[in-house]
Amino acid sequence: MGIRASGQGLRVWFGVTPSKAMADIRAGKTPAVRARALKHVLALLCAVRAPSRYLGEDRDALERRADLYAALLAREGILDGELSDLVRHVLPT
Repeated sequence: MGIRASGQGLRVWFGVTPSKAMADIRAGKTPAVRARALKHVLALLCAVRAPSRYLGEDRDALERRADLYAALLAREGILDGELSDLVRHVLPT
């Protein structure tokens, strides 16, 4: 998935522009806003290999997959543990 396709995916599946998602991840008004934006980006990245399945047919599997990657990113020190916890508690959209 290229940059252009990921931007379209954010708009279509989550109703946000790439610039809004990135602004929210970098400096969202609250940690919950940052977490929601990050969850959308993670979910889109997790759906790359099977977009029809994850984005259309099995959103629960997509949620589990995105949550798994949030935890892995925290474990590896790439993502703050508190933000990872918030990402994993974002309700599906």
